[in-house]
Amino acid sequence: MPCGVSPGPVLVSIATIGYGMNNSNDRFEPAAPDLRPAVAFDQVEDATINGMSAQGDKSAASLLRFTDSRDILLSASRVRNPVTVFLRVEGSASQGLTVDGGDLSKAAKGVELVSGGFGKATDVTVEI
Repeated sequence: MPCGVSPGPVLVSIATIGYGMNNSNDRFEPAAPDLRPAVAFDQVEDATINGMSAQGDKSAASLLRFTDSRDILLSASRVRNPVTVFLRVEGSASQGLTVDGGDLSKAAKGVELVSGGFGKATDVTVEI
């Protein structure tokens, strides 16, 4: 299945219906205040993001948003400024998400599960 990745005007990464994505050492810095997540995945499966450094807006819902996505590994992530939520997970098809290590100390909340529940809540693993 092809993966479409498109950068927004302020370094926002959006992937829709993707499979087998691997990103390393990405840095997301908004050029101006922006309430969108730095990374948004919608129906993405089997993805890895390693060494991501992101800056968000404290008024935004979250720094990252995953909707109906599965089998995603986030490792060595770094939140660069205070945010409300690091990762917002939406959709009942979401499962197999792992946040492994990194520095999330500037996020008031690590993971938030919303909008239609979560396929297998026990599959969200946060190891810091």
